[in-house]
Amino acid sequence: MARIVDLPQESDACYRQILDTMPNGCQIVGFDWRYRYLNVTAEKHNRRPGAELLGKTVMECWPGITETRTFALETICMEERTSQNLETEFTFPDGGKGWYRLTIQPATEGIAIFSEDITCHKQAEAERRQFLTFFETSSDMMCIADPNGAFTRINPACTERLGYSEAELVTRPFIEFVHPEDKQETLDEMRRQQQLGYSLAFENRYLCKDNSFIWLSWRAVYNKNENCTYAIARDITEQKQTDYKLRCAVTEAQRFREALDQVPAYVFLKDTRHRYTYANRLTLELFGCSVEGLTDIDDAVFFSTATVKRLHEIDSRVFQGEQTTEEIDVCDVEGRRLVYLEVKTPVYEHLENKTIMGLLGISTDITERKLMEEEIRTLHSSLEERVRERTSELELAIREQASFSYAVSHDLRAPLRHVNGYLAILSEEFGALLPPEAHNFLERARTASRRMGKLIDDILELSKVSRTNLAKETIDLSKIAAHACDWLSESEPQRVVEVVISDGLRAQGDKSLLVQMMGNLLGNAWKYTSANPSARIECGKEIVAGQEIFYVRDNGVGFDMAYSDNLFREFQRLHGPEYEGTGIGLATVKRIVDRHNGKVWAESKPDEGATFYFTLC
Repeated sequence: MARIVDLPQESDACYRQILDTMPNGCQIVGFDWRYRYLNVTAEKHNRRPGAELLGKTVMECWPGITETRTFALETICMEERTSQNLETEFTFPDGGKGWYRLTIQPATEGIAIFSEDITCHKQAEAERRQFLTFFETSSDMMCIADPNGAFTRINPACTERLGYSEAELVTRPFIEFVHPEDKQETLDEMRRQQQLGYSLAFENRYLCKDNSFIWLSWRAVYNKNENCTYAIARDITEQKQTDYKLRCAVTEAQRFREALDQVPAYVFLKDTRHRYTYANRLTLELFGCSVEGLTDIDDAVFFSTATVKRLHEIDSRVFQGEQTTEEIDVCDVEGRRLVYLEVKTPVYEHLENKTIMGLLGISTDITERKLMEEEIRTLHSSLEERVRERTSELELAIREQASFSYAVSHDLRAPLRHVNGYLAILSEEFGALLPPEAHNFLERARTASRRMGKLIDDILELSKVSRTNLAKETIDLSKIAAHACDWLSESEPQRVVEVVISDGLRAQGDKSLLVQMMGNLLGNAWKYTSANPSARIECGKEIVAGQEIFYVRDNGVGFDMAYSDNLFREFQRLHGPEYEGTGIGLATVKRIVDRHNGKVWAESKPDEGATFYFTLC
């Protein structure tokens, strides 16, 4: 039985003080939907003083709240006196948003709403999901290691690059996978990293399952609080192979001079003083000098002061052992803008001690490509403008549809409530004066009024389907169908219906919409088998040409396929008044299936049941 919450009286200062100091919000709303009480925390959660709310209705304070799930649960609690719980995101008049966990309890004068701000918790959950997504989908190898040198967690890129399973990698110390020549240096780097707390750059070779080795470039951070190391590695095997080939080419420069002169790129060597020591034919033509004229000159001879400064900054990084890839903008003697993609790598005097004696540069003219990119960006900007225009039109259509729904919900319900009220007054105050035939008319009027209310509800549900944002996930249709049939059975316990639901009916889709769709299909089957004492409803799937086709089948009254074109249209019904309905249910089903890029159709014969098929893409 629901717990009843008593409204604190003005005289009960102690009780009010307790409520005002609660960490959770507490607000009490009367049966007339007017705010009766708010504690201090509730004022913070509402983001406005209690004086602005007290005495006003919820609908006045929160326009549009009647269309929300929160209001629906508050209404259930108000009418049925049952407790309700939910987590919801509120949008405030200033545009701010916040997540709250609500507990709605019956109160003596209406309902009490207890609120807990869970915005930070929701944000933390979102950040954690983002991190896990980044960790699992990163193309770089990412791992976590304990102080003993064992992996505690790795991402899929590790198993993909190394060829081992996750179980194989986490059951052995990772030093066992390091190339013998790199083991001591790796252990030294681990000790330095634990002392400093991070590792700027470190390279070693790792053993793959096929007994080959790959080069990895590491960045690592040691977390003292968690006593573990977070590391990320990039496969630089191809880069290492390229570096080796370039170093060999520099060592045998004379041998390959003619070959380099044929390369369609600008190739050059510099010493650690930024002086040119070699340039291929294309570079010499660019500079307008001979091999002899290149001796002992630097960039200042060919480029502006600003360009020289930038080139020297890049060179300095290369002399520290870094390989660089940069885009360089220059102007030729005629003032034309030229863009080059320049790759520079260190040149070592001796590979053993890694003494850098200069750098090798390879520059490619990408001016034409950059011009094309700018043109593409211009076209892309134009496309974005058209997309914004289309989006604006779509938003306008959605707002118009929302306005229609609001009008249906409020402008049609108001006169309907008046009709119901007048019918009730007529029955209660003048019932004794009316003949039996008049009572019959009154009952028929009430029935029509209820049907009109149901029609309004169905129209709103149909409209809501088009405006709902899809949140696709893997949905268990078997479970949804079972719950729907349980609800139908509870609503008519006197009926005996054989229900057969196949296991493993799963699909990708929006859960709330698919629950509504399955409820409509199974509700139809339940309704149209009511005259069959051996009623049977089946829910399953078939595989046709590799595609899953789900179905709901019954042995009810069926229908004539000659009228199947009207089956999924709004307000179209194939049966008489002996079966209740507004003609909206199947139209809603089709709209939900359409939103999932699927198809829905039916097969039937009169008095031989019907089968509704649907696909979800």
